[in-house]
Amino acid sequence: YWNAAIPLSFITGYDEDGLLVLNLRKTCRNYGTTWFILDLALVSLDWTILVLDSDGDSAGVARLSRTIRSLRFLRLLRLGRVVRLGSIIESVKEQLSSRMANIQYSIMKIIFQLLIYNHIIACLWYGIGAEDHDDSSWVEKMQLNERSVSVRYATSLHWAYSQLGVGSTEIEAINLNERIFSIVVSFMALLSFSTVISSMTSLLAALQKLKNDEMEQFSGLRKFLLHNNIDPDLSIRVTRFLKHTFDMKHKALSKDGKVAILDMLSKSLHEELEVQRHNECLQDSGFLHQLLLDPGTDAYQVLCSVVTTCLQHGVFALDDVVFAHGTVSAACYYISDGRCRYDHSTLKSAHLARLSNVWIAEMCLWTPWLHMGNLEAQDISRLISIEVATFCDAVDKNQRIRRMASDYAVEFVRDLNILKHWSDLNPAILKEEDQRSIGFPQSSSIHARKCCSGKGLFSKVLPSG
Repeated sequence: YWNAAIPLSFITGYDEDGLLVLNLRKTCRNYGTTWFILDLALVSLDWTILVLDSDGDSAGVARLSRTIRSLRFLRLLRLGRVVRLGSIIESVKEQLSSRMANIQYSIMKIIFQLLIYNHIIACLWYGIGAEDHDDSSWVEKMQLNERSVSVRYATSLHWAYSQLGVGSTEIEAINLNERIFSIVVSFMALLSFSTVISSMTSLLAALQKLKNDEMEQFSGLRKFLLHNNIDPDLSIRVTRFLKHTFDMKHKALSKDGKVAILDMLSKSLHEELEVQRHNECLQDSGFLHQLLLDPGTDAYQVLCSVVTTCLQHGVFALDDVVFAHGTVSAACYYISDGRCRYDHSTLKSAHLARLSNVWIAEMCLWTPWLHMGNLEAQDISRLISIEVATFCDAVDKNQRIRRMASDYAVEFVRDLNILKHWSDLNPAILKEEDQRSIGFPQSSSIHARKCCSGKGLFSKVLPSG
């Protein structure tokens, strides 16, 4: 592993001032001036031990026996790589979104680090005692040479934990090396153990405070609902929604979370972040997907404008109505999280009525539109909406993108007019039998919105029928 790790580390990127560096020359220089020396020493040590052990000259082996044993002890330097565990642990922690989960993870991290450090101390303590030297050692005094590996490890680990002051043991240092090591470990325990206790106490107190805050708030909510004679069904819906929003509030990396430090980003970097954040919904929209794939800088600027000014996030509780049949469509919706039900009397396929990760009523962006059905939240759902007016303003800023949008609108409306029936659902997600039966029958054709200066990109003429 260590032999293969050296060449791979030369081509592994690293973080510098918040930027990922992948330049080969820089990665080679970074690794060569940091971990390369230690890795090379460890690999050279292994090969040296291998060569000395394979020497067939018994006299030479006898002369170098003490050197071999010293080198084997020096192999414990490899444990110095454990310092990399800190960055690995923090990268895992960043994947957690709940504040409570972060606190619980921090507690588990302290316990894990305590186990690792005491394991290392136990190994070093046994290694010092097992070395051949003129003086006696604690291993000889405890007569552990003939005992099983598990007994030797448990005895060493018991001594390591007793240095923290949480227990006692009859094991004592015998020779000078053991006594020096005991002093070093005792001094480190004096500094670290108090820190560990303090950290654990503060984390447990923070965890308990979070739980108490949640219990107090929901206890007050239940009293409010009870004293005001709120219907039980509505009480359940309110409580369920508030539990969801309460959990969302404590998500440090939630989709809708407001992270204050992001205000320090440059405009271009913030726009790139928002585009990447909404990448899924952009790909599911035909026109926005075209902008995403367009190599032109103007297309990317318009896309950034749409993402930063047009996309709005909203949370809907169970049975909340997103839009109703017969109302004028002023926005289209993308079901990002949760599920929604699109109700229509002629809808046959039940599983198609329960929608997620799709755009609804996208037609309103390209033609005046009346909603043909009802859209209701089936669960606590998060929807992303695009208002027609802001979308037209964003697209109207660039002449080429405006022409692209007009062409797309003409083609989109032509495809709609081919259908025998209309609905708010994208025809692409419907089965063939639903395309023949869903929605209102056409009594007239619809037209793409036409350009009109001062009133946005398209005209506001409602379709008949």
